[in-house]
Parts: sequence; structure tokens; C-alpha cells
Amino acid sequence: MTFYTSPSPQRDQMYATVPLKNRHYEEKRTLAGLLHGHDMPIAAHMTNRCPAHGWTSFYSPSLEGKLYYTQCTSIRLITEANLMDVSTAWLVDACARYILNWALELYPDTITPTVELFLDPNAGTGRCGYYFVDHDARQIFWLTTTSINRFLGLPLVCSGEKLYLVMKLNYWRHLEMFGEHLNDIHKVLDEFVELHLYGRDLDLERILHSRFSLSRGTLEGRLSFLQTQPNATVLPYLAMLWGSIISEQLLQLNDDDHVSSRSSYSVPFRIISAVMFRCPIRVRLALEDEHAVDEAGLRDIWMDSVASHVAKWQVLVQCILGLMNLPSALAEPGPNPVPVLTRISLALGLFGLLVTVFYENCFDDMLHNGNRACNFIRSMHRTKKTAVLAILLSVPRAVFIWSVILFNIQAFAPFFCGVPLSISIPFCAMLICFVVAVYWIHASIGGYQGFSGRLPWHFIWVPQFVQKISFSWIRRRQHPPEQYNIV
Repeated sequence: MTFYTSPSPQRDQMYATVPLKNRHYEEKRTLAGLLHGHDMPIAAHMTNRCPAHGWTSFYSPSLEGKLYYTQCTSIRLITEANLMDVSTAWLVDACARYILNWALELYPDTITPTVELFLDPNAGTGRCGYYFVDHDARQIFWLTTTSINRFLGLPLVCSGEKLYLVMKLNYWRHLEMFGEHLNDIHKVLDEFVELHLYGRDLDLERILHSRFSLSRGTLEGRLSFLQTQPNATVLPYLAMLWGSIISEQLLQLNDDDHVSSRSSYSVPFRIISAVMFRCPIRVRLALEDEHAVDEAGLRDIWMDSVASHVAKWQVLVQCILGLMNLPSALAEPGPNPVPVLTRISLALGLFGLLVTVFYENCFDDMLHNGNRACNFIRSMHRTKKTAVLAILLSVPRAVFIWSVILFNIQAFAPFFCGVPLSISIPFCAMLICFVVAVYWIHASIGGYQGFSGRLPWHFIWVPQFVQKISFSWIRRRQHPPEQYNIV
């Protein structure tokens, strides 16, 4: 087995990472793809029970009992790396010294007792991910200007409030995973209790004008749990709950942004978007976000957007070509009772193929001519034709989806015509339930905390106060106060 043994790390080997990239079951103690034999010495467990000198191990409940290690130097160091391994321990120490010297050189005031440095080394390549945690400001930061939108899961352009909430969410995620070594939690606990006491005492009128959406029973349950737990074990739980609160604020912020953006859309555009599975709305929101960028950033953002569209269209071309083979397969069971659907499906598929190839060719030229691409998007914004552009860019995907739907109808039509009603009706009911379940799961991915999925009226622009009343009633039904013995 070979390990990285360079005498000193290089700056280009240090890269920024974030707590949200950490996964519960991600194993970091072995090198992926390296298989080798092992010889177990006598009483090996007694020689390996302690990590490298100066490091202390802790169990993290939020990481399913995995170990992490801390060391107090000028600031506290934290890592999940396997410090029982000599090469890994050496790499962690070398990267820590390099990053700390780098920080002292650039920002001497950042190295304070309330700052922690997390290290994620790779003993196979010598690279090391890192981030700093400032417990006073409750933020994470890095030593270089970092384009964080991509690995934070944010769009290329977003509001400052959304970025602030995502950074806060990363801080609480770090505390949830690596908070067992911290003892001073009184401030965090007091703020959490005050917030929940306030939310518990809100009346219905104030709930409608606030972002606090948890039921009284849920709040009482959390408060009673905190009263029974020792301080040493409550911090990861507190961090998880803070993270859930911020996640809900992010979801509601996304909803508010989308509602305010949709409010200016015309009725014909909404109807066309509904027919095209809301693809034009998503594309138009992205185009409007790009328009909010200054001239210097527009080129890079629009070029990334063009590259993304071209990649999607290349995949669609392959899918449509595969779709063209379906008519012959559908003809094998017998004659189709609705032959016109076959012709419509083929026409849609061929039209989608033509449009996709045409778009791919046009936008591929833009990838090699940045000035032309920037002039094009500026003219679209200047002449207020973003709605037309959004519809045109959504045509290939919408046509492909409609083709798939029509081919499915052709596949099921002979079945319903050839079996008795006692079989076709239950099968149809099961199919409808399956579609509803898939929709419910899809909606719950971006749904509200404590409520799995958004209701269909969320997509037809019902006023917000009606939605809040409905969600409040549903949450109270899901978490009745009686289950917490509250009168």
C-alpha cells in the first residue's frame, strides 16, 4: 500500500469543504479500492486503543457512534481521519500546521480560542479538505475566496438571506456531528428554550404572520425532553433541532420567492407552463436570477447555464432515439385500439428530436463564443423576451414527457380492452394510487417540516394566509396536544 509522504503539503492541495457534505454512513477510515492482506499481531487492540499523541477521541451519536478526534493547539483541531494509522496521523498534523500558518499569515485575528479547524485528509492523494468554525459568530469560513454555491446546493445566483441561512445550517450541522467535546452550552440552550416558549404561546393570529410553524404539542415535547437530559448529551440534539428550524425557514423563503416571482406572470404564460409541466417557470426563474448579476459575472453564469442545457439536450436526444423503437414493440401484442396515438407520439418524438438537435447545435456555438452568448442573453432581458425564451428552452423536455405519456396510454389501452372490468378497474385504482404516492414523495422532498408533501393547491397560487391556516390545522392533527398531556 502506498501513502502520500511529501515533506510538506502544497496550497493547491487544500480545498474548502462544508459540514453538509458529510454523510451519516460515509466511511473515512479506509482507502477505497485498496485491498491487501493483514497480519494481526498479538494483543494488537491494546497497542491501538489510543490515537496519536495529543489527540482525544469522542463518539458522535449523530454519526451512528463513529469516532472523531480533537486536539487543542492555538485553536482546536477536529478530524474524522483514522489517527491510529501513522501515515494518516502524519498527514493530519502536516496539514494542520500548514493551514494554521497560512491563517496567521493572512488573517492573524481569526485565530482565537473560540475558533475550530476541521480537517478531512485523504492519505492516498495528499489532498485535505478543511473549514474553520467560529462559535462566537456561529459561522464557518475559509482562507480563500470560495465559490460555495455549487457544493452548498444553491443556484448560481441567490439572495443574501438564503446564503446566510445555509451557512447557519452548516454551522449547526457541524455542531450536531462534532459537539461532544463542548461543555458551554448554556447560551445555546437558553436561546432555544426562549424561542420555543415564545412559539408555544403564540395565538392563531400571530402564527399566520410568522414563520414559526410547529404545533404546541411538538414544542412542549421538545421542552420536556430537554429538562430530562444532562447537558453533556443534549448539545447534538439541540444542534439538530436548530438545523430543522433553519431548514424550515429556508423552505418558506423559497416558497415566498417563488410566489413573488409568479405574481407578475401572465395567465397565458401560466397556462402554457402547466401544459409543459412547469418547465418554463423554472427556466424563467433561472433567467431572472441571471439578470440580477452584474456585467462581470453574467458571462460566467450564462456560459454555465448554456453548458447545462446542452448536456441535458444530449441526454434527451438519446432518450428520444430510444423512444422511436417503442411502436414496433407495442405492435407485437396485437392491433392498437387507438392507432391515432401512435402517429401523434411519433410526430411529437420526431419534432422533439429535431428541436433538440437544432438547439444543441445553436447553443454549442455559444459555448465557443462567449461574447455572442452574453449579447444574446442581454438582448433577451432588454426586450423582455425571457418568457418566450423560457418556453422555447422547455420545448424539448415537455415534448419528450408528452411522448412518454402517449406511449404509456398505447401500452395500457390493449390491456384495458382485453381484460374484464373486475380486473381492469382495481388495476386502474392501484395505478392511480401509485401515481399519487409518487407525487407525494416528490413533493415531500421540498415539503414542510412535520408535513410530508405539499398539497396540490400550492401550485395554483392560492393566497398565502389560506395555505398557512391549512398547514396549521394539519400539523395540529398530526401532533395533537393530548399526546404530551397538555390541557
